Amino acid sequence: MVADVARANGFKDVPKVYVADVPFPNAFAYGSPIAGKRVAITLPLLRILKPSELKAVLGHEIGHLRHRDVEVLMAVGLLPTVIYWLGWSLWWGGWWGGWSEGRNNGGGLLLLIGLVLIAVSFLFNLFVLYINRLREAYADINGALTVENGARNLQRALAKITLYMDPNIVKRTTNGTLRMLFFAPPVSTEYLESNVDDLIEYWRHYKPSIWEELFMTHPHPAKRIQMLDRLAGSSP
Repeated sequence: MVADVARANGFKDVPKVYVADVPFPNAFAYGSPIAGKRVAITLPLLRILKPSELKAVLGHEIGHLRHRDVEVLMAVGLLPTVIYWLGWSLWWGGWWGGWSEGRNNGGGLLLLIGLVLIAVSFLFNLFVLYINRLREAYADINGALTVENGARNLQRALAKITLYMDPNIVKRTTNGTLRMLFFAPPVSTEYLESNVDDLIEYWRHYKPSIWEELFMTHPHPAKRIQMLDRLAGSSP
């Protein structure tokens, strides 16, 4: 399956595939020019997704490799770390110099510059999170456009993963009421299949605020579902 998706994305070499025995459903892509490209899938994901849904998830993950997101995010994510380290060093130098030798030696200025750089590093981290969400959206588009019926199957995979990890999620039923679900993972595949469409429909009409995803590494699920709706007619 990984080979099929890789070929559809123009890969000559198939990424190595790993299966992780961990208690949550997930898939991720990683690698480097030296180690090569790799895709990992967890056992719960294999259990709860149908083959067509898993293939759409692989289209998303291989999209990360196609777009070189590992390298891009590593480079961008390094900048706020460097800024913070520089700010902390100046703050510490300014504080120590001001305390030991008085304020006439410029310690106060170093202290101020250090605090400003620490604040800048925090704001830059918000920018890094935005870039991360953007790359995740690009990967969703890749899964929708390179896998058969990828948009719809990726929607179902996203909803199943969410229901599995958060069975207490408030979801809208077909009659328009809200109810709470009180279960704990592992959730049965029957439960997932019976509720996945309701959750997708709820997300279709939900409008998340800016604050809801400000500190998220992925776009809000509602935004992902709505974007995939727009791409559904473009799938192979």
